[in-house]
Amino acid sequence: MQSKKGTLWGAAGLSLALACLAVVPQANATTMIYRSIEELAQRSALVVEGTVTGSETYAGDEGRITTRWTVKVARTLRGQPAAEVRFEQWAGTLGDITTQIPGDARFTQGERVVLFLRGESPEKMYLTAMGQAKFTIHGGNQPAKLLRKAAIEGAGQGIVPLPLKELAPLAAPQSRVEEAVRDLADIAFAPAQPGAAPLFFVHGVERLSLSELESRVFGTNLSQEVAP
Repeated sequence: MQSKKGTLWGAAGLSLALACLAVVPQANATTMIYRSIEELAQRSALVVEGTVTGSETYAGDEGRITTRWTVKVARTLRGQPAAEVRFEQWAGTLGDITTQIPGDARFTQGERVVLFLRGESPEKMYLTAMGQAKFTIHGGNQPAKLLRKAAIEGAGQGIVPLPLKELAPLAAPQSRVEEAVRDLADIAFAPAQPGAAPLFFVHGVERLSLSELESRVFGTNLSQEVAP
C-alpha cells in the first residue's frame, strides 16, 4: 500500500531478500529469525566492505518503488571481487510518494558499510536479510575498550537478550579502532524453531570491532552453506 505526502510502510519485502527470514509484519516492526554473522555469511553470495556512492529510484515491477544502490568496494570478504556492486530495495521516493519496509536497512550516500548480499551478478544483488545484512562502519579515537551488546539466544520457549559484554582492549591508546554497527531497531525476533513461543523485542543496535566482524566472516565454514 502506498499513499501520498508521507512515509509509508511497505507490506512485504523483496522475495529474494526474504526467502530465509520467515517475516511477519507488525505495527511498527518486522518479525524475523535472528541471523548471526556466520549465518549471514553462509547465506550470502557476496560480502563486501565499501562506500555508498550513489542511488537510482524508479518504478519497478507492478509499479513498486525500487531503489538501486551503488557501492564502491574497498574489500571483498566473500565471493568474487568486483570494483562496484549494485543492489536493490523496495524503498525510496518518487515524486511525493515514499515507501519503506519496517526492518529493512536505510542508506545514505557516502556512508561506509559492510554488506551481506545475495544474487547472481554484482550488477543486481539484494540484501541477504534486510536490516540484518548491513553493518555501518564508524571510526573512533583512543577507545580503551568496546562494549558489545550481544544479540539473542534461545532459552526454553522464549528468547532472552544477553547482557552487555566487555571486550578486551582492541588497540594501543594512540591507534584508531573502527567499529561495525548493526541497527535492529525496527525488527522483532522470533525463535528459529517452530512453535508458539512469545516474541521479544531486543535492543536497537549491535556493536563490534570491524576486525572482529571480518574475522568471523573469514572464519565461517562455507562448506556448510544452507539453503535460504
